[in-house]
Amino acid sequence: MATIYFEVTTLKGIDSLISDNVDWRTKEQSVQIDKASEQKEDFENSGRKWSRISWDGDSKDWGPAKVGFLFTEAGKGKILTVTYWISKGSGKRFPGNRQNAGQRKANRKLSLFFRVSIAGV
Repeated sequence: MATIYFEVTTLKGIDSLISDNVDWRTKEQSVQIDKASEQKEDFENSGRKWSRISWDGDSKDWGPAKVGFLFTEAGKGKILTVTYWISKGSGKRFPGNRQNAGQRKANRKLSLFFRVSIAGV
């Protein structure tokens, strides 16, 4: 299960965007975010510079996941923000959606491909 949101904000609005999204996940969606698992990375893909911040998360409905944000310049002082939730399992809401190890590996590759390919947009 993957959930991805795209937003455009100003550079000054990034801290608020992160805070609002994390608050929504923890308060309204009952997601536990492991602040100690925070990872930050700057990288370049297809000539576009990106920054990433992510954490490990857990939900009673969706199970363990990677929760994070990707940022890149969108021009005219704006920042494209990609907010994502990528489950590490099938979760309780879809009990019939059990995957074997090969399917999970393929889905992780697809998620990585999407993350890297989006830089070309």
